[in-house]
Amino acid sequence: PILGVVILIMAIASYLRKTDHLEHQPRPMTSKTWIIASLILIPMAFYSGWISAAAGIFTTYLYLLYFRYDQLHATAMTLSANGIFWNIVGAIAHLFFGHVVWSLAPGLVAGALLGSYCGASLGIKKGNRFLRLVFLSAATVTGVLLLTR
Repeated sequence: PILGVVILIMAIASYLRKTDHLEHQPRPMTSKTWIIASLILIPMAFYSGWISAAAGIFTTYLYLLYFRYDQLHATAMTLSANGIFWNIVGAIAHLFFGHVVWSLAPGLVAGALLGSYCGASLGIKKGNRFLRLVFLSAATVTGVLLLTR
């Protein structure tokens, strides 16, 4: 339940900041920025690898709030960080322990490729306002589901 409450609070706070995240004004990547971001990302990556639920929402908030990315760039970075780097470690572990059901893999890969292409294309075409609406909706639904389960 705590995770759901945290996500809902973040969604409400983000909604109230209506003009934020519509312009890409990234924070300069200084040594201090890199160290602080690493100190935040290490526990986030640990959480993502261990529990995984809503890790993308937390990562997106980090890019929006700390790095001052717009919604498009924050979403792209989240998909890259979580989808490629963080999830591959979990996938390797599950492969090693024999938990992968290979007969399901082709459908999952096809769905992931098609969904990623359609989602990225639509997000790029529609822009930050659309992505913000989708992100806030997904965060709200996730928060409510985590509260009620």
